[in-house]
Amino acid sequence: MGLSKSQVSVMAKELDTVVDAFRTCPLDAGPYTHGLTDVLVSRFVRPVPCGQCACSDHH
Repeated sequence: MGLSKSQVSVMAKELDTVVDAFRTCPLDAGPYTHGLTDVLVSRFVRPVPCGQCACSDHH
């Protein structure tokens, strides 16, 4: 059971209308008065060349 091209076209137009309404609504007028952000923090460790660290295993 699939969708025809015309059905997909109608659905896309309806979705465009809904998305446009959401994107243009003022955030201070409705249930969206608070925002939430999330941050991903990546930590990189730079290796120290042997001889410049206090490790006991010098290669």
